[in-house]
Amino acid sequence: MRVSARRARPFVLLLLSLLAPLVASSCASPPRPETEKFSGRTRVGQNDFPDARAVILLDRTEITFFPPPGKDTVIAEVVHTRRTQIMSEAGLDQAKILIPFDDRSRIASITSKVIHEDGTSVETHPDAWVDVDRFKDGTPEARLYDAKSYKLTKVKGARVGDVLETTTLRLVRDPRWLEPIPVGGDLPFQRGEVVVNVPRGFDVDFRVTKQGRVVQGIKPTRIPSRVQAITEKAAQSSEEEGIPGTRFAFVFEREPALFAEGAAPEPSALATQVHVQLLRFTPHRGAEGRGISTADDVATWYAELVKGRDRPDDMTRQLVRGMNKGTKQDKLRSVQRYLQDDIGDVPTFLNLAALPTHSATEVQRAKVGDAKDQASLGLALLRQMGVDGFPVLVSRQGSFASVPDLLTPAPFNHVVLAVPMGGDYAFIDPATLGLPTGRLPGALQGQRGLLVRPAPGGGVRGEFVDLPEDKAEDNLTTVEVELEMAADGTLIGMVRATLIGVEAAVARQALTHDDAPARLRALLLGDPLGTPAASGAPDLLPGLELVEAFRVAGKGNDPDDALKLQLRAAPLAPLQDREHVVIPERATGRPLAFLWREGRKAPVVLSHRAVQKVRLSVKMPEGKGVAALPPSLAKQGSILNVEEQWAVADGAFWMSRTLRIEERVVPPARYDELRSAAVALWGRQQAEVKIVPGGDRGAAYGGDPF
Repeated sequence: MRVSARRARPFVLLLLSLLAPLVASSCASPPRPETEKFSGRTRVGQNDFPDARAVILLDRTEITFFPPPGKDTVIAEVVHTRRTQIMSEAGLDQAKILIPFDDRSRIASITSKVIHEDGTSVETHPDAWVDVDRFKDGTPEARLYDAKSYKLTKVKGARVGDVLETTTLRLVRDPRWLEPIPVGGDLPFQRGEVVVNVPRGFDVDFRVTKQGRVVQGIKPTRIPSRVQAITEKAAQSSEEEGIPGTRFAFVFEREPALFAEGAAPEPSALATQVHVQLLRFTPHRGAEGRGISTADDVATWYAELVKGRDRPDDMTRQLVRGMNKGTKQDKLRSVQRYLQDDIGDVPTFLNLAALPTHSATEVQRAKVGDAKDQASLGLALLRQMGVDGFPVLVSRQGSFASVPDLLTPAPFNHVVLAVPMGGDYAFIDPATLGLPTGRLPGALQGQRGLLVRPAPGGGVRGEFVDLPEDKAEDNLTTVEVELEMAADGTLIGMVRATLIGVEAAVARQALTHDDAPARLRALLLGDPLGTPAASGAPDLLPGLELVEAFRVAGKGNDPDDALKLQLRAAPLAPLQDREHVVIPERATGRPLAFLWREGRKAPVVLSHRAVQKVRLSVKMPEGKGVAALPPSLAKQGSILNVEEQWAVADGAFWMSRTLRIEERVVPPARYDELRSAAVALWGRQQAEVKIVPGGDRGAAYGGDPF
């Protein structure tokens, strides 16, 4: 919903008292906003929000746009107040407060206090707030992006039943775009308020999202007002009436916490959010200033941000000498391999303007870079080779909700490269290790990105592109679990795997970590580490533990080839009172284990389309065989296809399972469609296969039982 202060009409002032507007502080420096006095009547009881560790009584943000006198620019003051009641010992984690800031903003003041149940309060001393580095000292990231980026404190004396109140005044020096304002999130809240003070002559657009989707029909209350910044008041010796304008107020009442749901977007993307966009403004001198309202505006903003950073230089000329400069595909592959293998990623998950920009040479020397700096280095290398390439602004998974018709830089916190190739684009994601040439990681597939390219006659223009999605067969994982049952029923053996496509890239990343076997187990056998707590499934049994992982000699070094792995499994002891019983789920895991919940609010977002084939073989002790095998299964669906076969041959029983994931994003309305196919599989995977004296050992000898 777009509103303009020019068009604001007189409105009743009833909500002025309800919204408790911020007033100026009498102290000159630093300026400190005042908030309405806390009333004990706003406290909540345990029955109001059962099982909540803490409850947000008030989450209030007030934004004031203000043109400084005598300047053609605009600033924004953002005042955020949060009151949180601690409901249990677990809620004491709220006493640790971490407030981020970046190059676009600075924090003018912070006040924090604890309000006890008897009405007394203790304010946190200003010296208790410390500046915290974003990156650890001595690291390449710190050397390239050295800066204080957080305010940290621990509120002392907080107890269960107390209320913590924190108020922050932040100055944003480029408020043409603001990050969405979240209300609530992983805690339930009693009341949320977002207030925007807009001077006359300013044109501002609003949207409200919940669960990642735009909510239609939510409009702010419009109240005629006089707009004056807190900092301006503090700088003047006497009060002035301010600039005529309009106050726009959103009020949200009593919303539950967002609980974790597997394969869901981050709570920051699902929480209630108010998106505020400054489209244009008229400063004091009367010349109209332009905000951001079109794709071209966003493209121009990005071009200004990285201006001159993506030019070839002496370093790029020297670097490309050692690269494959054959066909265009060869050049693309050389640049992609260098960026992904030799330049470390700095994943800030912040807006693209949060960290300063650097030249291609600076990034090459540091061997690390954030998304925009890696993209600048990649573009410089491509241009050095005579290859066209364009930055594409996208969002790493889980930032903010996307609003397609509200064009702003806010959701974009990542950059990939698009290279024209055969009438389409090949893509390079500098941040993901080991991807096949021209391919994107699953988290970026299917997104809508903003491609920035030169405009005819000069400048740049923004062009929306839909990032490609893999077909299921592009990402194939084949897993063979080969076990042998000892006389006491213990299972020992190996796991062999072959991965192709994005799955192989994920495995290559896992191999770089010390806990590679555990990471690979989650990838190859479904449930993370085989523990109930990992996926949340209440009936998930402990599974096979992988203790060693290595590439098959001479294989898997080229990301365009299949990755072949061999993994040693720790002995899997039988469950109590089940000495010679095999529960297949324990050996092969539970695929899509997070689907155990019967209902769902958030969409399921799977990484990518894929095919997974798992084959289990269990060699049985001499003289023993299978009492009975579960029936085979074939369940076809538009989202998930499942096929499962069982057989006995050569003294072993075998299970072959194929899962084919055909869709990535499943809305809550179709959740049962996805879940039913998985649940049908789980029932057979949990069925006990009993190994008994004289049981079936298979009439066929040797060969493939299937």
